[in-house]
Amino acid sequence: MNTMLPLEREVMEKFLNDNDSKFSILREQLKIATVTDRKNTGVGFYIDFLVPSSAPRISANPSFQIGDVVGKLNGELEVGVVLFVKDGAFSMLEGFTYGADEWPQKISDFQLDSTPK
Repeated sequence: MNTMLPLEREVMEKFLNDNDSKFSILREQLKIATVTDRKNTGVGFYIDFLVPSSAPRISANPSFQIGDVVGKLNGELEVGVVLFVKDGAFSMLEGFTYGADEWPQKISDFQLDSTPK
């Protein structure tokens, strides 16, 4: 379970595509982080990460959320994603559908976009 799925990897890269120094630190963490747990909720997912203690940490404002990535799965299902950063390291990724639509069992294609910050 240590590796990210293609959608998860692309979502993380989309979140971290910013020149701010805190995103540079998070990109370094991404190189060595592992997935420790993956839960399907029926209408989304939760992914827990382990970032080794040897990885750099964000010191200023070390806990926050980033929610500026949205997408479309299988050409029609609109979804949102939130990245949680806790104590200077990313800790969890949450994906969700809008409304009561179920998260698809199989994702044949996806498109991601960033909302304005």
